[in-house]
Amino acid sequence: MNLMDSEKAILKDPQITKFSLYGFFKNLKFFEPYLLVYLISNGLTLFQVGLLQAVMEGTVYLLEIPTGLIADHYGRKKALIASFFFYIASFALFFAGRSFYLFAAAMVFFGIGEAFRSGTHKAMIYRYLDIREWASFKTLVYGRTRSFSLLGTALSSVAAIALALHLPALRVIFLAAVVPYLADILLILSYPGNLDEERTPDKPPLSFFSFSGEVFKTLGQHKSLRRVITNSALFDSVFKTVKDYIQPITLAYLALPVAWSFVLDKEAGEKVILGLLYAAFALFGALASRYVHRLVPRFGVAGLADRYALITSFLFFAITLFLRLDFFFPVVLFYLFLNILKDSRRPLLVQAIGDLAQKEGRATVLSVESQLKSLMTILFAPLFGLLAQTVSIPFAFLILGGIMALLSFALKIQET
Repeated sequence: MNLMDSEKAILKDPQITKFSLYGFFKNLKFFEPYLLVYLISNGLTLFQVGLLQAVMEGTVYLLEIPTGLIADHYGRKKALIASFFFYIASFALFFAGRSFYLFAAAMVFFGIGEAFRSGTHKAMIYRYLDIREWASFKTLVYGRTRSFSLLGTALSSVAAIALALHLPALRVIFLAAVVPYLADILLILSYPGNLDEERTPDKPPLSFFSFSGEVFKTLGQHKSLRRVITNSALFDSVFKTVKDYIQPITLAYLALPVAWSFVLDKEAGEKVILGLLYAAFALFGALASRYVHRLVPRFGVAGLADRYALITSFLFFAITLFLRLDFFFPVVLFYLFLNILKDSRRPLLVQAIGDLAQKEGRATVLSVESQLKSLMTILFAPLFGLLAQTVSIPFAFLILGGIMALLSFALKIQET
């Protein structure tokens, strides 16, 4: 069987299809295009929004390694199912929320869900590829599953427009997100049992302290793995910090009378435009994620990832410039490029981490990466929110772009 036939066989495999559908349902978060706007409409400042993000990431930071340990040693399916129940509890609190403290509680539950989920599903994909002897196709498979996730985001953003326009209140949109998450629980229950880590009587589960000690010892000795994890965490944390600021940027432009020369209902128009923006970001990101593996033979995983990081830094500086000049459309275009780079870079970093990490500890190593990402976001999100509130959003982009440029040069990835 040649390479092309192998790729076709893999993409038609029923379990690979289930992996893809998992991501599709998981990303049907109808509230996402309006979350920051929703929080601000309930009286929160940009700094408080940054604090909420720090609360969520702090929860992930504290629970990442324990939940990764549970996933590796007590059952990944159970860990994933638990994560979706915590997500649903979070949605209920967002629906009921009227104050910073209720929203903070919602972020805690969302963070618990993230801690149980992150790294676990990717480790199940790795295990399935190992079982089928398809380990060399990591980028293809992960790019495929991620593209379905982003298609889910795109569909979610379009559906969010209809929901936001027809629901009695915007907060009800959080309850709508419960339905696809229940579907994901049923899907996970159908996964084969051999995707859980096998345990034997002569290999009992390690304690949290001994297991996490071994992981950090491995990271300390493995410079290449440590560099890849830190690089990946930096890139993702910066993007998570800034991704939803397109909402106040867009609404600031839409506040200008010229923006509504062709629309009668300003409030409805804002919801439509935000939903379409998020749908466009997701669609282009899905295409980038799906086909990035074709660039690997030419540039290599490390070469592509480092190029993407450098381009991202320049995009931050460009956003700063055009925000200062009050040019809205270039900023939207740069945000689109940011999403494309983020969604095509992630499969590259997942392959690099998967190649370097030992099979039996992949979920925990990926959890360590996620934990580091959470720690960086805990620092960046309130800082960005404070700078955006007290100085300006362009200044916040300038500072964060400079930080990323410096660290990107210091954390170049070595080819595996």
